[in-house]
Amino acid sequence: MVDISKRKYLKASILAGALMAVGGGAYFLGSHNPSNIQSNTGVEQYPTSKASYIIMPEDGVYKAYNTLTHSPEYSSGDAGSVIQYAVNKLGSSNGGDVVLKSGKYNVSSTIVLKSHVNLIGENGAVLAINTGSDGIIINDSSSFVEVRGITIYGQGPVVPGALIRVQRHAYRVTLTNIEAYNYYDGIVIEGAYPPNDNWGIFISKVHISNSYHDGLAILGYGNVYFIQDTVIAESGNNCITLENTADGVMAFSNIHCFDSVNYSVHAYNTDGRLVQHKRFIAVNFEGLSQHPKSVRFENCMNIALIDCEVAGMWNNGVEFINCSDSKIVGNRIINNSLGMPGNYAGVYVENSREIIVANSSIYDTNPPQYKTQGYGIMESGSSDYNVYLGNVLRGNSVSPYKVTGANNVVANNIT
Repeated sequence: MVDISKRKYLKASILAGALMAVGGGAYFLGSHNPSNIQSNTGVEQYPTSKASYIIMPEDGVYKAYNTLTHSPEYSSGDAGSVIQYAVNKLGSSNGGDVVLKSGKYNVSSTIVLKSHVNLIGENGAVLAINTGSDGIIINDSSSFVEVRGITIYGQGPVVPGALIRVQRHAYRVTLTNIEAYNYYDGIVIEGAYPPNDNWGIFISKVHISNSYHDGLAILGYGNVYFIQDTVIAESGNNCITLENTADGVMAFSNIHCFDSVNYSVHAYNTDGRLVQHKRFIAVNFEGLSQHPKSVRFENCMNIALIDCEVAGMWNNGVEFINCSDSKIVGNRIINNSLGMPGNYAGVYVENSREIIVANSSIYDTNPPQYKTQGYGIMESGSSDYNVYLGNVLRGNSVSPYKVTGANNVVANNIT
């Protein structure tokens, strides 16, 4: 059993406030606000008439008040069972809101949310999870579910599970204004095609820290993900894991990852249909002993990194391994290769084709005696038919670039 320290949690909170002030970039798919989504023919409509329950700590237990009858209907010493009671009651009707009043809620049984039921916390609503598995599950094939305004953290020994898990085939799910920390995984989203072409998982203003494994994991194919204004810090594996996400669309906007043991981002078998990191930042704070290896894409295609910053990686800054049809445009990739100064590059391309690196600053800003990033761009293996155009590559410790493909285009770079 592993007990996670809350080391530097305040750091993530301070940084999160700064990111919220900056605001997110534009999504390439248009508005990310679920309330603005217009349904097509055959797409399920959100119900307009809803009851609600208010949950509050009272007299040493937790009570569920029906807002229509203004009377308590259920009470227990386990907040999870009280919240579940309200969810089940609303789920059997037209849905509604389960509102948590300010206070600490000790949850010893997993909360399973259902279609058209929202979990909303007032200021100071804190869920302390000690379930031995997941904290909150958004049920398989659920739709129109929102979790908003809560702090949720692990209490006790860490066991495999997620603070919030979105199960397969769920759609029109929104997670916003959430603090999540001290658990095995922060948020896990299981992919798979939702029914009737209903799409969309929306994550906004979420701060995840001190995850024993992954901060955010998207696993599986065929959905549309919008993730913005999010901080992911201090993960035992990766800050962000994308795995087997073919036929999905992912838009990342204003994301900040730092201090992970393995990778800031590790995408594997991802066909992005455009994975766009707008204002994505993968860096490490000065003085931290733990530096992630890189931002890595393996067996991927249709990846686009636009207006990103990647700095302070242990190995290469950004890696494309066995990838194709992807681009890095308008990025700042600096001061990487901290683990073995001079051996690694800002951008590393291995056994990959049709990779475009353009209009990016890829260099080391340190004085000559302290430079670590050896190359701006480096190729290996069978990499070929790539384009490296209009980049600033001066200031790397060994060479501006080292490319091997006979059919590459390398032009107009500042070296």
